[in-house]
Amino acid sequence: MADQAVYLVDHDPAWREQFVAQRDTLVRLLQPWLAAEPEHVGSTAVPGLRAKPVVDIAVPVVSLADAAAAVPVL
Repeated sequence: MADQAVYLVDHDPAWREQFVAQRDTLVRLLQPWLAAEPEHVGSTAVPGLRAKPVVDIAVPVVSLADAAAAVPVL
C-alpha cells in the first residue's frame, strides 16, 4: 500500500449514514464480545473536515483475547 496515492475529499454527510448502517450490523454480529457500541472515529467523523473517504470504526471489546473468535464472524 505504500505506493498508493492518498487523496482527500470534501466532507460527505453520507459518511455518518454509512457509519450508522455499519454500526448496527456490527452490534448485531459482535454482541457477545462488545464492551460498548462501536464509535465513528477518524477524520470522516468530523463534520466539515476534508478526509480520506474511508469510514473508520472503533469497536470496544470486553477482552481482546476472547474477541479473536469474532474474526470469522466478520
